[in-house]
Amino acid sequence: KNDKIVYHWVNYGICFLVSAEKKLHITWWRHESGAVNVTCVAQGVYPEPKMALYIESKSMSILKDVMVQVKKAHKCYDISATKILEDREIQTTTIFDCELRIPEANYAVRKSIIYYPGKSSSFIIQNLINF
Repeated sequence: KNDKIVYHWVNYGICFLVSAEKKLHITWWRHESGAVNVTCVAQGVYPEPKMALYIESKSMSILKDVMVQVKKAHKCYDISATKILEDREIQTTTIFDCELRIPEANYAVRKSIIYYPGKSSSFIIQNLINF
């Protein structure tokens, strides 16, 4: 696993240094109210990235009204995207995607996670997969 990938390229006579994410993960958990929180986090990205969340029902579609936060940390950026969905909006097994993009580098990467109705979080599932 590469913790960091660095690219150099020339675009319109300008040289850029791009640092792909050190970490990228997506998770979900259920609130006591029944609402489901889907969160994606990337750390150590340069230049400033963009992030979007997608939901797959019949086809993959972008989630609207996602809260995206970007924070500069030691010359790189940390970014997170969070969407809270009502339990009734996702009553079947559903795939969520997180897309991290660096527009200046024409770079994009996606991570996916499966939501299982009736489970309280993805933590147990992810730990079993990553064991």
